[in-house]
Amino acid sequence: MVIVENSVITHEDSESFSKPCEVLTMPASNGVAGSGEKQIDENLSKVVDGLMEVKLFKRRWLQLVLFFILGISSGVHFAQFAIIANITRRFYNVSSLAVEWTVTIYMIEYVTLLIPVSYLTNRVGLRWTILMTTIGVTLGSWIKVFAASPDRFYLILVAQVLFGVLQVFVFSVPGRLASHWFGPKEVALATAVGFYGPQAGIIVCSVSVPMVVEDHENSEDIGTEFSLIFWSQAIGSSIVTVILFFFFLEEPRLPPSGARALQKMNHESVTLGFLPTCKRVLKNRSFLMLWNSFGLIMGVALGLGVMLNPFYTAHFKNDTRTVGYLSIWLAVVGAIGSVTCGTILDKTKAFRKLSIAVCCFSILAMLLYGISFTLESKWMIFAGLLLCAAPVIGYGTVGMELCVEISYPEPEAITTGILNMSPQIYGFLIILFAGRLLENYGDVPAFACFCAFLVLATILVIFNKSELRREKARQLTSGYVAVPVKELTQSKSHELRSTP
Repeated sequence: MVIVENSVITHEDSESFSKPCEVLTMPASNGVAGSGEKQIDENLSKVVDGLMEVKLFKRRWLQLVLFFILGISSGVHFAQFAIIANITRRFYNVSSLAVEWTVTIYMIEYVTLLIPVSYLTNRVGLRWTILMTTIGVTLGSWIKVFAASPDRFYLILVAQVLFGVLQVFVFSVPGRLASHWFGPKEVALATAVGFYGPQAGIIVCSVSVPMVVEDHENSEDIGTEFSLIFWSQAIGSSIVTVILFFFFLEEPRLPPSGARALQKMNHESVTLGFLPTCKRVLKNRSFLMLWNSFGLIMGVALGLGVMLNPFYTAHFKNDTRTVGYLSIWLAVVGAIGSVTCGTILDKTKAFRKLSIAVCCFSILAMLLYGISFTLESKWMIFAGLLLCAAPVIGYGTVGMELCVEISYPEPEAITTGILNMSPQIYGFLIILFAGRLLENYGDVPAFACFCAFLVLATILVIFNKSELRREKARQLTSGYVAVPVKELTQSKSHELRSTP
């Protein structure tokens, strides 16, 4: 039962919210009931079994850690060959474009597979989504074990295609996991941690790959080092699969928040189809503006990671170890930015102000980052990347949380899946466009391209005035009992929409 006193929600608010959610709301009794309130209490007793309690379980942190580990297991494969692009080109005798395809294939697959994967994950639930993902990661890792030979680049592409499919599953989980297990004061932080699991995988990759795989004259030595990386990833992902199979659960016995309780009861009362949900979301003007701004900013973040090697080696030849350090730096600083943004959101709910501040700062930081390459100053490159990565990657948490807020009470797996299409589309275009600018005209036009996309994203953020629907639902449940429409119809209590 969702009952908390001292509500500030008006009768008009309750009616306006109950219509789109198809959930009836009634004020909680305070013990001083008149004849009308007595009648309400008598009817409530008939549907008390349909009401839902709210509780936070300690196991929620284990669930988050398990998904974070899966994110690492999946994320290590994303930029594995782009980080050492020069070595990959020489060992497999392929072009720069072929190496870029090991990353951009993720983006194409996300866009093309989002709808069927979102439908599937919505049908099978959170647990089976996780298990299918971890089994797929293990299969792809074992395929790579047989690819440590110069004539088997096709196996690399096969594995990367599989990991690109699994990425769609991974990105559908963070918002859903947070809303299913965490309370309103923790949901943004939980989303940030879950969202950053694959980024932590990039950190692991950035530490291990440049350290293990070096640019030897003898290609057999490079193949041996590739083999060592592939075997360790395959064994590690197999262990993760066993752990997740035994310990990962679907959702807690009771919902963690009033907003989640409302959502569950609404979904039990109304059959929500996949396509109708998509149509409603795509008619939401605020969501469409968020879709484009989120895609532009996170597309730039993808471009920063993928193009570290060509940007850096254009000024410092064959220094792949420093590229690895820069990748680690990018991921660590991005993690700090994500967690910081999530913490601020949990405490303030200042989505608009934080979004504008993050976007404006990212433009200035990108300019400084580009200047540092022009001056060929290594310490300035690290400093510029620090200032640039924190806001750009940190915006991922803001965007994901804002998506769930403005699309509530629609299923998070569908809405966040649609949102995550945009970074893949914009990221694909940014990487290809900026990569060709870098090859033909140098790094100044490429950085100018990054800055132009960030400016456009900032304009969209400034003009997007979003309604925080989930926060409104949380406030609504602070003074009202949420009752499924189906239950009230059965008990003939639908006439009880009374004023406070």
